[in-house]
Amino acid sequence: MTTNYPGAFSRHQQETRSAITFQDRNLTRKALIARQIGLRQSANANLAAVIPTVPEIPGSSRAEILEALRPGNADEVAVALHQRERIQADLDRGRRPEQIVASGDLRTVVALLDWLPSMPGVKDSPHREDIEAEIGALAFDRLAALGHEPAAQRIQAEQESAGPAAWARVLTEAQAGEISTGAWTALYRADPEGYQEAQAAEVPGLGDEVRRFDISAAREVEASAGVQGIR
Repeated sequence: MTTNYPGAFSRHQQETRSAITFQDRNLTRKALIARQIGLRQSANANLAAVIPTVPEIPGSSRAEILEALRPGNADEVAVALHQRERIQADLDRGRRPEQIVASGDLRTVVALLDWLPSMPGVKDSPHREDIEAEIGALAFDRLAALGHEPAAQRIQAEQESAGPAAWARVLTEAQAGEISTGAWTALYRADPEGYQEAQAAEVPGLGDEVRRFDISAAREVEASAGVQGIR
């Protein structure tokens, strides 16, 4: 993906560092803080101007697509229960749910997803939501690979918007000062070259510096407001 996002990120890193380290001996402490805050806001405004707008993906969501596959009548419930017995046999042989999904046919994947929330080892796990999310994502990919059209179309649409969405997340978080691991991971998957450029342009430790500056500046502004109130 060829974009101007790495360049915009690099400029913002430099502008932010310059803003929070700006010094002028002719300014009072209050005026200096105001100037630094203004420069930081300007840097964020410059970056905001290039953050991509990510259009909403049309059609059914992943959750809606998976929900539509759940057994809806007696025959479908009977098939799911039969598949559940086969899944249990696989589990008893030491296979993990993600392994069953990776090689399962459509009926197996549907039955496992339907059973997953109440499956032993899942329903009482403190990581239940994470497990369901992980298996659900694997199952969705498997459905697409098996030729399930709604899943395949959704994945294609997500791939087309993955780059802009990842950049929007990274650049938005950069405005706050620190970029999460999740945002970097999404960018790496969507735009490996852009990720490498952005990583090379990142100012080491800037996130911590910005956080300390924001806390200090907020205290200064609050203290100044308090003094004015007393007067």
